[in-house]
Amino acid sequence: MVTQPPNPELASQKSASIRLDSWKEIAAYLKRDIRTVQRWEVSEGLPIHRHLHRKQGAVYAYALELDSWWHNHDAAVGSSETIVKNSAGFDEGELQSPTAIIRRHFLQSRIARTSISMRVVILILLIVLAGLTVWRLEKRSLAQSTSSLVLSGNRLVALGDDGTALWSYQYERGPKKIMLSEVLPQSFCGRGGIDALVSVETGGAINDELDCFAEGGTLSWRFQLDESYLCQGTGFGPPWRIHTWKTYRVGDEKRLAVALHHDNWWPGLIVTLDSKGRVLQRFLNAGWITDLRAIENAHGHFLVAAGMTNSHDAAMLTILDVNSVGGTSPEQPASKYDCSSSFTGYPLKYYVFPRTELNTVTGAERNFAELDDNGTSLFARTRENRSSGHFDAAEVLYGFSDTLELASATFGDRYWDIHAELQKAGVLNHSKSQCPDRFGPRLVRMWDPEHGWTDLHPH
Repeated sequence: MVTQPPNPELASQKSASIRLDSWKEIAAYLKRDIRTVQRWEVSEGLPIHRHLHRKQGAVYAYALELDSWWHNHDAAVGSSETIVKNSAGFDEGELQSPTAIIRRHFLQSRIARTSISMRVVILILLIVLAGLTVWRLEKRSLAQSTSSLVLSGNRLVALGDDGTALWSYQYERGPKKIMLSEVLPQSFCGRGGIDALVSVETGGAINDELDCFAEGGTLSWRFQLDESYLCQGTGFGPPWRIHTWKTYRVGDEKRLAVALHHDNWWPGLIVTLDSKGRVLQRFLNAGWITDLRAIENAHGHFLVAAGMTNSHDAAMLTILDVNSVGGTSPEQPASKYDCSSSFTGYPLKYYVFPRTELNTVTGAERNFAELDDNGTSLFARTRENRSSGHFDAAEVLYGFSDTLELASATFGDRYWDIHAELQKAGVLNHSKSQCPDRFGPRLVRMWDPEHGWTDLHPH
C-alpha cells in the first residue's frame, strides 16, 4: 500500500515549536482519521504527549517529531494499516497504487481458481514491485544527506537539505541545548558515509557530552571527561564544558582534538581521541582554549590552539606536534598555574599576545585569540572585550610563516578611530603621534623548549 506524507503545507514548517493541540489536528496533519492515529500511538509508538493536570484525552504533538516518526515507520505503517476502506475493502489512497492494482486483480479474479501460469505472472510482478520499492528507498536515502541537527524535546533529529527528518535519537536525560554540532562529509566514527558529532549540555553538575553518530543515526560512542587534576595543591575536576573540537589525521589514523574548560575556574584542556572515542593524550593550559586548527605543510603536521592565558593576562597561541599533544603550558615553577606535577611535556611554541593600550586604559577584560588559515598559512586575531564605557573593542592581526614563526603584527582598521574617540572622551591624554603604540603592536612573548622566553617585535 502506498502511504502519503503528512500535510505538505504543514510539513514544510520544520520547527519543533509547531504544536498540534488535539487528536483532530494530529489526524489532519497525518491525513488520517482520529481512530487510526490513536491506534498508531498504541501499536506503532506515534509520539503523542499529554497535558498534565488536565482532562483525560487532552493531547498534543510536535510536527517535527511526527515527521521523524513517519519516516522511521513508513514501511511498518504501510503494511499494517487498516484505515477507512471503500466498499471493495481498499484504502482510498491505495486504489491507484501498483500494489493495490495487483491485489484488486488478485481478489476480483479469484486467483485461487486461476491457472498456475497466472499465479507465476503475479508473483513475478510482486517481486519486481518489491525490487523497485527497495531501489526507490535506497535512491532517496542516497539523495538525502544530513545537513543539520536539531533538538525536539529529548530527541535529536537529523534533517536533510530540504528539511526532511532522516533519523532521530532519544536521549535518556533531557539535554538543555545543543552546544555544538558538525556534519562530517567523510566517515569518522562509522564504517563509511556521513557521520555527525554533537555536543549537548545537560546542565548542573553533569559534564557536557560529545556523541559520535554513524550515518543513519547509530550512536557509535560517547565521550565525557570525568577527571580531576592537581595544580600546586589545588584540585580541578568536573563538570567540564566542551568549547570546540577539530578532526585531524596522524598517518592513516583519524583523530579528534576536543577543547574543554573548567565550569568555573581557569584550566583549559585539549583532549585527543581516536575514532573509537578513546582518550589518547591531554594538554592543560592556564586559561580557556577557544579555537583549534590542524596545519599540514612541507614543514610538518601541527595542531594549533588559541585562547587566553590567565597567568599573563593576555591572549595566547600554542603550537603542538600532532604526534605528541600531551603536556602543559609553560609556567613559572611553583606558581598557582604550574600543573607540571600532573602533566609531562611542553608545546613546540607558545605565543603570548599582549593587551593593547586601548584595552588596558578602558578597564576591559583580557583579550583572547581566534584562528584563521588557508590550509598552510596561519593567522591569529586578538579579540579584545568591549570596555565598561562601551567603547568598541580593538583587535590585532598576527601572521605566521610556513614554519609557524611570527612574521607580522598589524592593528585592526578601527584601532586609531577608537583611539581618537577615547582621546575625545578624556580617557586618553595623548594623540596618535604621541601614543606609545604609534609604531605598531607591542612586543610578543614567545616560549620554546630550546630558548625559553624571548621577546618578538615583528612589523
